[in-house]
Amino acid sequence: MELLIIFVALHVLLNSIFHISVFSKRRYLLLVAFVGAAFCYIAYPYAIIQNKVSLGNLFTDAVWINNLSIIYTIESLLAAFMSLSLTKEAFGTKMKRWIKVISYLPGLMIFGALFYFEIIFFFNFHSFEFSTLAILFSVAVAIFLIVGSLGVRYLIPEKDLRLEIRFILGLGGLMLSVILNSGMKGAGNVEFPFYYEWQALMVFLSIIIGGSILGFVYYHLRLKKRLQRIKK
Repeated sequence: MELLIIFVALHVLLNSIFHISVFSKRRYLLLVAFVGAAFCYIAYPYAIIQNKVSLGNLFTDAVWINNLSIIYTIESLLAAFMSLSLTKEAFGTKMKRWIKVISYLPGLMIFGALFYFEIIFFFNFHSFEFSTLAILFSVAVAIFLIVGSLGVRYLIPEKDLRLEIRFILGLGGLMLSVILNSGMKGAGNVEFPFYYEWQALMVFLSIIIGGSILGFVYYHLRLKKRLQRIKK
């Protein structure tokens, strides 16, 4: 179950990075990075009081997992809907004002994902001063959000393609929410050990990253061929 939670948290962060990359204003990027860093620093007193037993109990709480999957489902649906709306706007369709305002919001799940990784961070570096670790983690989060969104924008300069990928990520979130909810059947009667399967996680990430790179190369090769045909 812990591994599945990590997959969900990573998916949330990836979805958020693609969401931020859609908007080109630097003020928006800096604001999101600042909010993310500030949240991590404010939340660190709550992160340091967590322990493996409390998290293990939380992961076996079927009600909590069910509520999490519901929020995750709603946010994934909103992400897919906003991606479609922004794509229509790029092709000239006028977007309603309230939809445009909501489209700037990266969602709520990103805060949960950051808090979860902050807890893991404190687990691994608990021998240092907590306030110093909180500052380091907050700065790392700000850098991650800025560099990640700029990197996505550099690798995929086409805004419509980034929106398509974010739409697919939204659909992937729906699948993960179903897996997350169905995987908790009878969890209250089962004791889950608290450990991280890092090897399986690395294999999963390698497949995702490798598939993304292959898809990116394939897309640009097809685009290059189309441009050559047009020139002829």
